[in-house]
Amino acid sequence: MPNSKWGANLGGFNPEGTGYDEKTANELRKLSPLTIPKPKQYEGDEIASDSFDAWIWHQELGEYKKHSGSIDPRTGQVLKGRGHRTWKEMVEGEKELGNEVIFKNGRYYSRPMLGP
Repeated sequence: MPNSKWGANLGGFNPEGTGYDEKTANELRKLSPLTIPKPKQYEGDEIASDSFDAWIWHQELGEYKKHSGSIDPRTGQVLKGRGHRTWKEMVEGEKELGNEVIFKNGRYYSRPMLGP
């Protein structure tokens, strides 16, 4: 993939694809690790501190699963490809926060919505 349109700078991540930017996510996990142990029973839908990852309750499984963030909090860069199965949910969540997702310099970013 290094010779692809997305090149080595993105570590093979395709902003239009179905994947996730693991390279950037790993940087964020090192900067803000999840230090809370996995809860053994239900304690709320989301358990997190100031970490990049969080424990998310999965009712259908009866347990928590670790989930990583969709946005790099340092830059607003979106870490999911546009074809990712939860892209639409991420965009809706950003709208609820008053943000919009834009394409700039070959990547998607979340930023506060601009006025009318």
